[in-house]
Amino acid sequence: MQSLKVYMNELLDYAGLYPPAQLSLEESLKNYSEYLLHEYEDMLGKFVLPVNKIEETILLLNTHNYLSKIGKRKASFSIILSACKSFNDFPNILQKDFQSIQEFSKLFESSLEILSIEFLPPEDILAANSNKIIDVYLSILFENFRAHNKKIDFYCEIPLNDNFDKNIREISEYNRSNLNFQVLVKLRTGGVKKEQIPSAQEIAHALSLCAKYKIPVKATAGLHVPVPNFNPDVGTILHGFLNVFSSMMLAYQELATEKEIEDILSNYNYENFKFSKTGLEIGKFSLSNYEIENLRKKYIKSFGSCSFLEPIDHLIEHKILT
Repeated sequence: MQSLKVYMNELLDYAGLYPPAQLSLEESLKNYSEYLLHEYEDMLGKFVLPVNKIEETILLLNTHNYLSKIGKRKASFSIILSACKSFNDFPNILQKDFQSIQEFSKLFESSLEILSIEFLPPEDILAANSNKIIDVYLSILFENFRAHNKKIDFYCEIPLNDNFDKNIREISEYNRSNLNFQVLVKLRTGGVKKEQIPSAQEIAHALSLCAKYKIPVKATAGLHVPVPNFNPDVGTILHGFLNVFSSMMLAYQELATEKEIEDILSNYNYENFKFSKTGLEIGKFSLSNYEIENLRKKYIKSFGSCSFLEPIDHLIEHKILT
């Protein structure tokens, strides 16, 4: 179905290194190289790689040459920067990270490309009473990457806590003042512990606020099943990626209220999502293929999943993907 193809295009960023899969780097890279030749490789996005694994990645790629048989498409990577305890640590740590990223990019420029950078600011940045400190933080970040003359998306992870609204407003203000470097938002929608799973209300509010300020978003964690599902290992219900991304689209298209988005996140199941040749029906709402494609290009980016195959298997099992 054409609408599903547009909806799922490069939606799944492969994060095999992370829980619950937690595969070795060698196994994750091998999997990714095979997924680039998969029947549904068009759904595959970037390989999510922490910057402290770059040296090992270089060794493995030189030894095993995983990227030599992936066809015309380059492998794409999203690099997660090192965590910093405080703003004072940031400049030196970032400089080392940038040097590693530059080396990696140059060594394999014919077979891979770095398309995005992900980072979680130190707590003292996000909790600060003034947005000037986040301006300085982001300016230092972008100054380091100014020499990297290829387009990169920069995803700032914003925790869903009491400072969320303030942080989103600060990013919006920064984006309006700095048109050359735009900050995108990364939302954590799951975790390995019950208390790490945000409520539907929290996610609905986050999506609505990001949509209000027209800040592009990617999600991560807990979204390897299309619809809400009870996970016995976590001990609670996890969110579904169809629910989250359909809600995003409705929010950015200004078709659904925050309360309606919360309802979609909590209560919609497979039968509530109807993909066709021309568009998608989400309960009483509908989106055309053109709208879906436009939203994906501008605002609705991707989600990190420790499995590439599991989301696809669920779509096939429930006859959404045929």
